[in-house]
Amino acid sequence: MDQLIAILRTLMKHWLKLVLVPGLTMALIIYMTANGQKTYKTEAKLYLNLQESKSTSLTDEDMKQYQIHTVFQNIVELLKSKKPIERVRIKAVRKGLEGGNIFSVGNENLVANKEEVLKRLDEMEHNNEQLRPKQFPDTLIASYLDFHQLQIERLKDIVMSYRIMDSNFMKFELSEHIPEKTQIIANLFIEALIDENREIAKNKIKSHKDLIEGLVNKAKADLDEKIKKLENFKVENSIINLGEHTKAIVVYLVQLEGTRANLMAKVSSSAKGKSEVLSTVAAGNALSLDLTTNAEIVQLKEDLKRLNRQVLTTSLEENNAVALAQVKSNVETTRKAINAKLIELTGKSPYDPSRIQLELASKYLNYDLDTEINADVLSIIENEIQRVTGYSKKFAPFESTIVALEQEISTAQNVYLVLLNKLNLTQTMESSSGENMIEVIDPPYLPTKPEPSKRPVIVAAGGIAVFVLMAAVFIIIQLLDASIISVEKFERSSSLPVIGALPRITAKEKDKKLAKALQLIHQQQILQLLQMIMSKCFDDEGILMLTSSQAGEGKHYVALELQSLLEGSGKKVAFVDADWMNENTYESLIDFKPLVENNGLIKNRTKIVESLDKMKTENDLVVLITSPINISAEAGFWMELSKHVLYIFSANRIITKVDQRVEKMLLESRLQFLGTLLNKVDVENMEDYLGEIPKKRTFIRRITKKLITRDF
Repeated sequence: MDQLIAILRTLMKHWLKLVLVPGLTMALIIYMTANGQKTYKTEAKLYLNLQESKSTSLTDEDMKQYQIHTVFQNIVELLKSKKPIERVRIKAVRKGLEGGNIFSVGNENLVANKEEVLKRLDEMEHNNEQLRPKQFPDTLIASYLDFHQLQIERLKDIVMSYRIMDSNFMKFELSEHIPEKTQIIANLFIEALIDENREIAKNKIKSHKDLIEGLVNKAKADLDEKIKKLENFKVENSIINLGEHTKAIVVYLVQLEGTRANLMAKVSSSAKGKSEVLSTVAAGNALSLDLTTNAEIVQLKEDLKRLNRQVLTTSLEENNAVALAQVKSNVETTRKAINAKLIELTGKSPYDPSRIQLELASKYLNYDLDTEINADVLSIIENEIQRVTGYSKKFAPFESTIVALEQEISTAQNVYLVLLNKLNLTQTMESSSGENMIEVIDPPYLPTKPEPSKRPVIVAAGGIAVFVLMAAVFIIIQLLDASIISVEKFERSSSLPVIGALPRITAKEKDKKLAKALQLIHQQQILQLLQMIMSKCFDDEGILMLTSSQAGEGKHYVALELQSLLEGSGKKVAFVDADWMNENTYESLIDFKPLVENNGLIKNRTKIVESLDKMKTENDLVVLITSPINISAEAGFWMELSKHVLYIFSANRIITKVDQRVEKMLLESRLQFLGTLLNKVDVENMEDYLGEIPKKRTFIRRITKKLITRDF
């Protein structure tokens, strides 16, 4: 709180400077901006057509919000980049060559060298070159651009753009001093921005296209390699069409299984038929023929079995229709031969009408032939089933390998198709305007009235800035200032007690109330000091040493004030001036300077002691004014002669190392230390010591003081 009060007092002390300097600054700004040009502003609204969907994006991802924000930031930075601004300058020169607009002014030299200028502009656009100093026709172009104030840095300053909220719209603003020029430059800026953005997008797409083309070629080669690998595998293992081959094997096995089941049924049926024939024979119809011992029939049976086996074998072969028909014909012939032989044998047997010889023999022979033939064929079918099953097992690992290879081909084919689709997309974008195309929604308009002047704001800002700067300087000085400005600050910095404080009194004080209060304070402080001296120093025939640590602290002033108060008091006090460093001479003071100066203390030591002893006997008190203790060599001498000491310290200076040594010397001496008299204290810093001092205060100062001191 004390620091705040000190800061406010410092600011109030310099109030005139704080008012005058900012006021002069504002006046200077008003003078300097008196002839300022009017400013016209045009605006435009742009739309950024972002490729937000992954289906139309080269990265195959949806754009995130932060990515959209980055795109807008890039567009803003691109607008103020050197390259698009060079485009604006080139377009402006072309406008000047066309004529019929504001840029026609000052174009005489350009028109006179139109072919060279246009050729140079084409070179600059094609090669992204800048103007060459001191070369023709670049000097003409540079002079023309300077004439129209189209410098790069200035163009950066007059243009501004920003994103509108979280939309895909941008706000474009440009300020110039001429309405028509404002609109034309704004259009040139937008054209340059669109061209530069398109070029960047196409370059980006081209790099993507080159990369994707490489990936497509690589994916195609990988796909071809996998297809070739599958084909080679099939050829090496003679399985060109494994699926159809496997299907045929399965169908063949099913057919074989069906044939085996049919043969087993026939064997069972034939066995049952033979059993029935034998049962009939057992019932009294015995055969008169022994078929098992007839050699011709046995041979015919073997032939029939052989032919049936041949029929089966031939049917399992390919391209065997003729051979199969021949074998079947042989089978029928053999059967007929057996039947004929059976009839022949029956005819040779005696006739017995009660027996059915031929029929039973024929049945038995047929059943027996079927049983033997079918059993023989059944073994062949089972062997074929085992052979085909074993053959099919060889293709099981081939099938798994082929499935794996086909899956690899499918994956490679999908990758190839995706990359091919991306390549087509990049080619389409490259042939069009590229990604993130900028579209003009609201073109720049022709401004009809100038923008409100910022002059009042600039003036006010200048004044406030100077005021704040000066106040900050005063505050910093106050915070860094270690000067002793009040009794409280002295007591915090020193262990010497304070017995009084004299205010600084100036002859130019306009506040009569304050001037009168200062005189009263001064008088009362001197009187209080004198009363202390009279109570402690009188009637003991002693010497009061009046000293300081530095020159100019006010020892003689205090002595003269005490002497003035003692006149007519009836007290006899001798005031001795032994401060040989003070060149002034005072008639009312006893001058010991000649005895002390120029090493006189050594020669006149006895005389000085005798003179002071005599004064002590003749007066109630001797007040001895000594030279500053910091550099005088006689301080110890005076301290031996004195009994009391009064220390004078002038305010508004810091306590130095010298002051600290003097303080220590005084406290450690045998002298009775009366205290410190603080001299030349500013009245603003005495209220903490004496209380409120009557003086004129404005209403604001009174309210401020009440707020600070919380005096409500």
